Amino acid sequence: MNIQKSIFRLKVQIYEKQKIIDDHIKMGGWNNEWRAKEFQELNTFYDAYYALLSADDTIKDLKVEITKEVNK
Repeated sequence: MNIQKSIFRLKVQIYEKQKIIDDHIKMGGWNNEWRAKEFQELNTFYDAYYALLSADDTIKDLKVEITKEVNK
């Protein structure tokens, strides 16, 4: 699994979900339950996005440490 590709896809989904939410808020076309559901989905996307960013940083740090150990 390519983490960078997954991060990019989530970023696109977050943008699209935020645009949908903004458009519906401007039109006033949602009830509170639907709005809460959409914001909950957006929050889940953000949680996954930041978890993948953190995992990617950790993997990069581990690769650097392994390279340092091998070069000793």
